Amino acid sequence: MSKSLGNGVDLGEQIAQYGVDAVRLTMVFAGPPEDDIDWADMSPSGSLRFLQRAWRLSGDVTSERGVDVTAGDVSLRKTTHRTIAEATALLEAHRFNVVVARVMELVNATRKAIDTGCRADPAVRRRPRRWRSS
Repeated sequence: MSKSLGNGVDLGEQIAQYGVDAVRLTMVFAGPPEDDIDWADMSPSGSLRFLQRAWRLSGDVTSERGVDVTAGDVSLRKTTHRTIAEATALLEAHRFNVVVARVMELVNATRKAIDTGCRADPAVRRRPRRWRSS
């Protein structure tokens, strides 16, 4: 952001309007860190909508104890594991914008799976061991 180039953006105003998480997501999703971005063309509204959609999705998933975690939507499980593997490599390569895109794809796949009737499906609920709380 540069006042001399005329593409300055009032960060405080953006945060007040969209929230800090949407602004941060917009910054990460805008492109590789080494690229110049015209912030006058960037709007956190799309990021805010994505975050709201992901939050609603988390509320649509039910939790059941004693469910066989090997059962469920195989396609969604494959998508989840592929996303985790790709995200790990992409994070190491500092390609944060692509990681965000992969997570958006995963949210869309999960929404589709829930909409087709697998609310309590283990593939929807499952998270990798390293993410589980102790």
